[in-house]
Amino acid sequence: MWLMILITLIVLIIGKFVYDNICLTSTMKRVGGMTVKYAELVNACLGCSEARILQETPTFISIGGKYRKHNLTLDYAFWIQHTFNNKLIIKCVLKGFNMSQRVYRQWQFPQRLSQLIMIESMQSIFNEFKPAPLTSDDSKEELWLCHRYKDLISRLKMDDANNSTLYTITVVHNCIDCYEFYLNMKIGRYKYTITRNLGKLNVLLESTTFINGCWEFPLNMNQSAMADKIEADINAMVMKL
Repeated sequence: MWLMILITLIVLIIGKFVYDNICLTSTMKRVGGMTVKYAELVNACLGCSEARILQETPTFISIGGKYRKHNLTLDYAFWIQHTFNNKLIIKCVLKGFNMSQRVYRQWQFPQRLSQLIMIESMQSIFNEFKPAPLTSDDSKEELWLCHRYKDLISRLKMDDANNSTLYTITVVHNCIDCYEFYLNMKIGRYKYTITRNLGKLNVLLESTTFINGCWEFPLNMNQSAMADKIEADINAMVMKL
């Protein structure tokens, strides 16, 4: 009899855990996932050296890169977990040559806490992992793709639109030769990846609304002309839907 009671309790506990997990996942999906709900915090992590999104689920996101200072190179990652008990747990994990993976710092915040306060609490780590300054030969701002093609990127982000309150922007990757961001709208999610390779500028669009495209332009092409071409092709795709 006691065995049956024990088995019943175990089944109830497991069932409750599975049910809570399904509810939590569904709730996070409805709000757009981790990159939307915690956009400010995610962008702060992506501002670190060579940072990019490594893994993402509805309740977890890992953002990491390489830390290079004082002749030392380490892989680092921020693990951000949205939990059942209204807590947001963040771990800063390090791994390097001859060094096993270890938790370097850990924070726990109420999920309703302002993300700006979270970022302020983590600022010392962000300062430590900030991108290394460019050398004198590479000091020109326009070397970074996001600066050199800022007019094109601004058009793709619809910065001049009057309905900017209807969408949010999440930068996923930003380095010298790549700029990647999400355009999160109520009707769908659009991901733009802009890369510079072999003398060409490549723009890739992936979305949840069957609007996808890939464009290749000469590096010195007028940015307004690039944006006009992309917008024209997108409008043609919309008309076909």
